[in-house]
Amino acid sequence: IGVVITRPRDSAARLLQEIERQRGTAWPFAALEISGIELDATLQCALAQAPDFDFWIFISQSAVEHGVRLLRQVAISLDSVPAIAIGPSTQQALVDAGFSKVLVSENGFDSDAVLALPALQRSAAAAVPRKVLIFRGRGGRERLREGLQARGFAVAYLECYERRAPQSNPEALLEAWRSGK
Repeated sequence: IGVVITRPRDSAARLLQEIERQRGTAWPFAALEISGIELDATLQCALAQAPDFDFWIFISQSAVEHGVRLLRQVAISLDSVPAIAIGPSTQQALVDAGFSKVLVSENGFDSDAVLALPALQRSAAAAVPRKVLIFRGRGGRERLREGLQARGFAVAYLECYERRAPQSNPEALLEAWRSGK
């Protein structure tokens, strides 16, 4: 069987290997590219405030890769704030990066599962709103921010990567499709 892999090239390698191990034919054709945002004065200022947050939420493995790169560039300890992962792969990426305090939902891998975490429930005893910094790509969804703000959290984004359409030639893929591969 032929399988088209539309994941970004850097995150498709394991899937490609597994398809081929199972005697399939993998056709890599990335539907998007992910690239890190470079550290500038504005981003450096935002990163300087990162230790002041109560939680850091990483919405993907790409957020971990590029967010950790930026945190290290400005010498912020990965243990200064508890991290929250959107799912088990993101959790593993955080652990691999050196985080020791990582929360993850066991009931799903989306914004609603993260919002259900006990640590993110409304606290009537909190006199000052708790603060959450969400590491994400430019232009991500708003569901998580909206849910946290409804619970009284102050929320900020640290956009550490961007998604772009790749410049790929589809001719080899189209020919494989035409020939039934």
